[in-house]
Amino acid sequence: MTACNWFALAVCMNGMKTRFIRLHKANNEELIVKDCNNNILQNRDSVILIKDLKVKGSSLVLKKGTKIKNIKLVNSGHSVDCKVERQSLSLKSEFLKKA
Repeated sequence: MTACNWFALAVCMNGMKTRFIRLHKANNEELIVKDCNNNILQNRDSVILIKDLKVKGSSLVLKKGTKIKNIKLVNSGHSVDCKVERQSLSLKSEFLKKA
C-alpha cells in the first residue's frame, strides 16, 4: 500500500469509530431538541415555520406560517427531518415553533 492508501484507511477507521461513539451516546442519552420558544419537541409533533426559508438546490421557498406535521428528530446539525410538498428536508429547530 502507498502512503495515500494508509491515510485513507486511517480516516475511514477514525470515521467508523466516531460514528460508533455517536450512536452509543445517542442510545444512552435522550435526544432533547427545543424550538425557538424553548419548548421541547418530540417525534411526530407538528411545527410552524417562523420565517421564510429558501431550499438549497431548488426554487422552492418555504413560507412563514407553513405547518409541518409528523416531524422526526435526528442527532445532527439539522435536528428535524420532515416532508414538505413531497420533498424530504432537514431543518434547524431554531426556525420552528411548536404548533
